[in-house]
Amino acid sequence: MPTQAPDYEPRLRELRSTDFPPYFHEHEGALFHSHGDSPYPLPVHGPEWNRLNVQHSILHQLHPEPQYIGVVRGALAPGPEAKLAIDLCTGTGKWAMEMARAFPQAWFRGIDIVPIATRRPLVNVQFELQDVNATPYRWGPGTVDLIHARDIALAVENYTKILEEVARILRPGGLFVSVEWGMRPAGVSPSTGALVHAPSMAHFFDIVKSNLAARRGLQAFEQNTVRDLILQNQDFSGPVTETIQVPIGSWPADEDMQRFGRAFRAAHRYFAAAITPFLSEAVDPVDLNIAIQAHVHEMMTIDGLVTEYYATYARRI
Repeated sequence: MPTQAPDYEPRLRELRSTDFPPYFHEHEGALFHSHGDSPYPLPVHGPEWNRLNVQHSILHQLHPEPQYIGVVRGALAPGPEAKLAIDLCTGTGKWAMEMARAFPQAWFRGIDIVPIATRRPLVNVQFELQDVNATPYRWGPGTVDLIHARDIALAVENYTKILEEVARILRPGGLFVSVEWGMRPAGVSPSTGALVHAPSMAHFFDIVKSNLAARRGLQAFEQNTVRDLILQNQDFSGPVTETIQVPIGSWPADEDMQRFGRAFRAAHRYFAAAITPFLSEAVDPVDLNIAIQAHVHEMMTIDGLVTEYYATYARRI
């Protein structure tokens, strides 16, 4: 690997410890980003990092190579020039760090609005402060080989605009990979084979989706949302979507599904707690508490529940 990255920018500077506090503010005992222009509604403190890391771990175990969805290996294969990958809304930086270990010949950049990724990145990883909505990014046209966007829906005001910027900086043949969670509980009972109904969970997520749309301009992504948006952009070819089901809660007689279900149920419960400060600004506290309790009760008592996540990839023409 060359000693200087292909996107070297001398004007970038490393944050010092004293630079960190202005990026956060405290509200109801939790830390939130202080970036006034970002619509992201969740906390950015330790428990939220744990939730993101749990989700990452579950995906990694359920899907043998979740970070290699589609043709990522080809996009980062060694060539005459070093490959460059960008992780949008990198969060804890787990994806970028694991990919950097798997592809030591490539360079990885993770961007986010707050400095929560590891402060000891690998030599081929760099984390940068950047609002995903603030385009253009610092990279020039046709300079990036792979752009990864996992779980960014709660941070993006205009996904079409993001796709336009992705298309600008991707090389011809470069790869865009999106992974988004659905907000609609589903499943089939492992004991009866019947479709699972979880009206209280559906009601809770309806509250979440309606408030995100009305107050932050955010949309809930369904199975083909990203694919359809890519199809509207003539700079991409062949969007493909894979749907993967992640268990929630109890799965009798299947130890692996039980383990995943317990972990993801805990992640769901924390999401409900994390989104509460945002919802409580507009929803009656009594009604909200009833909705959350009913949501949690169904998670604890209904077998066969799943959450779907949608992995979509497309190439730059």
